[in-house]
Formats: sequence, structure tokens, C-alpha cells
Amino acid sequence: MTDIAQLGGRVLFMCLVPEDHTMPRKEGFAIWKETFPEIIRHAEQMGIYIAIEGWPGPAPHYPTLGCTPEMLRAMFETVPSKHFGMTYDPSHLVRLGIDYVRVLTEFGERINHCHGKDTEILQDELYECGVIHATFGEKYSFSEGSWRYTIPGRGEVDWGKVAVRLDLLGYQGAISIELEDHSYWGSIEAERKGIEKAFHHLRQYFK
Repeated sequence: MTDIAQLGGRVLFMCLVPEDHTMPRKEGFAIWKETFPEIIRHAEQMGIYIAIEGWPGPAPHYPTLGCTPEMLRAMFETVPSKHFGMTYDPSHLVRLGIDYVRVLTEFGERINHCHGKDTEILQDELYECGVIHATFGEKYSFSEGSWRYTIPGRGEVDWGKVAVRLDLLGYQGAISIELEDHSYWGSIEAERKGIEKAFHHLRQYFK
């Protein structure tokens, strides 16, 4: 963290995934609660803002801390400093069935970074398997069956609503395109095309 500050960095992105993926989130939170406040005090001294991401973590345990509103609320109550905040990534919220706009309303002041990524709900796969994993393997990469990550504009997120609320919150940071989409994967050219399409969609709402 000290090195990041010396290099001029301000935001430190991280996923809080325990080494033991079978650890229940409640136990992981107890460990975090005892250890992380000291890290945040150092972040305050260095002028660094931490942004945790709500990727739930690997199946089947989904052990990542801070992937649900109940956990974020508990973490932010424990550490009220704005030097400890979140990466707003609506793609994870959509796949978990969480209202991504309501998250902006409740936790908007703790947003230190944003990802430009989306999720498409696959209705046929949802009918076939519900919300559990497909028995015989997923049809798409970056998927667990009934949903798939995709570029902005190809999923469920209304980026116009997101942009308006981020503007009202005074968010001035980047919207970082995180490319995870089977349609734009496998070659440099495909990935470039995906990033360009994501950029052109987002630029309608973010200036």
C-alpha cells in the first residue's frame, strides 16, 4: 500500500476471498473484523481508498466477503471510514438476483471504483436448471448455467439509470471495462471488438 501511494495511486482494488474456499462467510467476516481495521488506518495515512469487489467467489461455496448487501452493511458499520469502500459491479448483483439500483441508493457514498460489465439472464437455461449449475456443463463461458457475463448493452443493466445515480453521487472515477463475454473472446481481434462495443455503449451515458 505504501508503494502504491508513492507511485501516485489512490485506489486499491481487491477481492476478499479466503484461502479456504469452504469457509462460511460468517467465519470469514469474524476474521476480517479483527484484522482489517488496522489495514484501513494505514490506508487513511497513505491516502489510499480500498475498493472491494462483490464477485461471490468460486462455486459451490461463494465465500467472498462483501458480495451481498447484508455483508456490505455489516462491514461498513464496522469500518465507517470512506477509505474502505466498494467496486460497483452490477454484473455480480444481477446474477445474484440483487437490485443493482437499490445498491447504489444504499451504498453509493462508499463506491470507490466501478466496473463496466453486464449479465444476461438466460431464460431457457433458467427453465432447464433453475439457479443451480447445469448438470452437463454450461453452454457459455463466463457462466454458471442460467446467466452469463457480457458486455454493457447485452445484458440486464440499465446503464442510463446507473449513470444518473453515479452523477448525483458525485462519482468522478473511471468506469473500467471488464471484458468477460464468450462472444468476444479467444483472439485479440475479438477482444478488441468487445471492448470497442462496450465503450460505445457506455459513452452514451458517461462523458
